[in-house]
Amino acid sequence: GHAEHHFAALEIPLTSPVHADALLKFLNELPIEVVRAKGVAILDTTPAESVLFQKVEGRGNASLMKLGSADGVRPTIIFIGPRLPEEELRQKVSALS
Repeated sequence: GHAEHHFAALEIPLTSPVHADALLKFLNELPIEVVRAKGVAILDTTPAESVLFQKVEGRGNASLMKLGSADGVRPTIIFIGPRLPEEELRQKVSALS
């Protein structure tokens, strides 16, 4: 019962900056255990600005939204879902830089 519906969250820092296409591809190809991913990134094409991103399983493609200045921003990604494949996610996030 309860164990089947247990969700966990995993936060992983992002190394800045990241390439927008690589980030979107990564988000759109997340393992099925990830029902939501969200966070803040700094892109290599606009290192002075930050973006908010999210991907919700079953709701189309990932999206990016400009946030403004990157000053004081701590790039990070948060994954939510049951039985998150932590090591796989860490390796794929590491490969974004």
